[in-house]
Amino acid sequence: PREEHEASRGSSRVGDCRFFCVAGLVPCKGHETLLTAFKGVCDKLPKSTLHLIGDGPLQHRLKWLSKNLGLEKSVIFHGQLENKQVVTTLHDEADVVVLASQHADNGSEEGLPTCLQESGSLGIPCIGTDCGGIRELIEDGKTGLVIPQRDVRLLASEMLRLAQSPETRKSM
Repeated sequence: PREEHEASRGSSRVGDCRFFCVAGLVPCKGHETLLTAFKGVCDKLPKSTLHLIGDGPLQHRLKWLSKNLGLEKSVIFHGQLENKQVVTTLHDEADVVVLASQHADNGSEEGLPTCLQESGSLGIPCIGTDCGGIRELIEDGKTGLVIPQRDVRLLASEMLRLAQSPETRKSM
């Protein structure tokens, strides 16, 4: 079914990639790293967007960071959505799903992220970090990319690589 929607979703587009992150706005999900990396993507591909689905205690801080990075028009905060709506939105709109999880200072860490499971079942390429059970869900280089935690430069580079290569996205 995903292949039927690729033309309408525009997965063959170059330069206006739609990145999605579905996660609570909490420290262990690495949203600050993601926003900082996305700034590097937007500097080169200003039509790209980052959609954040979820809510949590970091919402105001992340909106502030987004504004300070000049990303207020490129980062869309959707808030909490029902699971069915998340799956439909990912299926219809996402080009790449990104989860920049990290071991948080408060001791919380990633488990086996549902958003990556759902994205994988939909055939959406994912970028995740080497944290928790992410390596169990992403086969590095085949179904997505796994990078070290908190590596802003590499995350930006890999996001750019997928944004600029519809062929690579499709193969994943």
